[in-house]
Amino acid sequence: MVGIGDIAKLLEIADGQWGQVTVEQAGRVGVPEAALAELEALHVIEPVIDGVVRLRAGGRHPMPRLYAAWLRLAPETPGWERTLPDTGVVSHRSAVRLYRLGDLPGDHPQFTASASVAAPDGRTHGADLGPGSWQWVDGLPVTTPARTLLDLADAEPLDITELHSLVRGFVRGGWVTVEELTTELSLAERRWWVPLLEALQAEAAQP
Repeated sequence: MVGIGDIAKLLEIADGQWGQVTVEQAGRVGVPEAALAELEALHVIEPVIDGVVRLRAGGRHPMPRLYAAWLRLAPETPGWERTLPDTGVVSHRSAVRLYRLGDLPGDHPQFTASASVAAPDGRTHGADLGPGSWQWVDGLPVTTPARTLLDLADAEPLDITELHSLVRGFVRGGWVTVEELTTELSLAERRWWVPLLEALQAEAAQP
C-alpha cells in the first residue's frame, strides 16, 4: 500500500516542476508505477500526458501539456538539473503559443535540442543554440523572438503576412523592441525583413 513517505518523495520533485513528476523520476526515488496507479485511483495525482503525472495539490503550469512534454525530453532528470539549451528548448510553433501570440496549427509540441535528444511527445529540431538565443518564459526555456522568427521562416510553411503579424505581436507584447529585432535580423542577413522593421520603427517614433 502506498504510504505518506511515497507522497513526500513525489512532493519533493513536484515542488520545482509545477506539480509534475515523470514516471522515471518517481522510480528514481523509489516510487513504483504501481504506487502511482494507486495514488491516481485515490485522486491524489492525475495524468498530464503519457509518462507524466501532476499532484493535484501542486501548482498548475499555464500550459501543462507543453511543460510535461518538455519534462519527457529528459525524463529522469529534474528540470532544475538540466543542461540547457542542449537538453531542449521550446521553439517554432510552440514558442509562439508560449509567448501568447496565437495558436498556429500543429499537432505536437516543438523543441530545439542537441541531435541526441528525442521528443516522445513532440517534434525535436536538432540545432545548437548559442548564447542569447533562448530565455525563460513561464518556467520554460524558449527561443527568443528573433530566433523564433528565423526558425519559422526557415522551417514552416508560413507566408510573409503571417510572419509580419508575429513580428508586430512580439513588439506590441513587450517581448522585444524594434531596435533589438532590427539588430538581430539584420545580422542574419534576411533583407526581406527590412521594410517591416522600418515600418515598425516609424510607428514607434510617432507620439
